[in-house]
Amino acid sequence: MQGYEYFDSDDAISQVQSMSEEDMLRCLRAAYYFIDKYDLPIEGEDLLNEAIVRILEGKRHLPKGVKVYTAINQIMKSVSYEMLTKRSDEAMRNTSPLDDESIAGSLLDGYSEKSDQRWSMLTSLFKEDEDASAFLAATEQGIKKSQIVEDLFNGNETAYDSMRRKITRKASSQMKGSM
Repeated sequence: MQGYEYFDSDDAISQVQSMSEEDMLRCLRAAYYFIDKYDLPIEGEDLLNEAIVRILEGKRHLPKGVKVYTAINQIMKSVSYEMLTKRSDEAMRNTSPLDDESIAGSLLDGYSEKSDQRWSMLTSLFKEDEDASAFLAATEQGIKKSQIVEDLFNGNETAYDSMRRKITRKASSQMKGSM
């Protein structure tokens, strides 16, 4: 609440009551915009009413020097985001934790063999290119990018990026049919 002076609750009520029909329509358009943007299960009138109720209860304040409909739109935006995060939090609480081992096992059963075949095809594409082969070997061993840049490219990240793009281009053109 820095930088603004705010209406006290009585003045805020009178400001809301003195809104024109056009201002109310602006607020309704904004309400429907937020509902669509955040995919909220609420009607525009309800969102607008919630913002007004928060003003009337003194939970939100109207700044002086800002158009009332602009301030209400900002409150509706805040309420919308609050509804979205509450819905997301509830969804997280209502889901059961996944059993990592069963998921990994089911994914890896069919994936591992196919992945090994693709990796073999990829490394065979670059068997004549020592730099690319070293890059792929380091990647297969799980070495971090920073270490690969340092060890294989003498700290030159541009050379690393160029090699990665070279491998990606050649692999995507050669392996399209096998994927």
